[in-house]
Amino acid sequence: MTQALRYRNRWMGLGWLMLSIILVISLLPLPEQSDAPMHSDKYVHALVFAVLMLWFSGLFSRRQLPQLFLLLAVYGGCMEVLQSFTSYRMMDVGDLLADCLGLLIGWALAQLGGVNFCSWLETKLF
Repeated sequence: MTQALRYRNRWMGLGWLMLSIILVISLLPLPEQSDAPMHSDKYVHALVFAVLMLWFSGLFSRRQLPQLFLLLAVYGGCMEVLQSFTSYRMMDVGDLLADCLGLLIGWALAQLGGVNFCSWLETKLF
């Protein structure tokens, strides 16, 4: 983060909202099996966690990205454990690996300048 964010609390609130929605969706029963290719859900996991990493990287300094990575990886692991307590979902280590791959992609995008997206949006929109 290169400059103080005027709407940091709002950005953070939207991030918490995303985390909450993702948790709820991950604990809902799965829809009927579709014609989706096998393991295509891994792409969704990677994409969602890349977005989360990129989003929150805009709210913290580059020095804090390793801790952010760890926290989001633990969040993904907790979701997998919670799914194992349902009768309609199961814990999948492959999902957790896809989450971590997405986090690495998000981290890389943050290093390429995405870490400043909140500041950039604030200057353009407000």
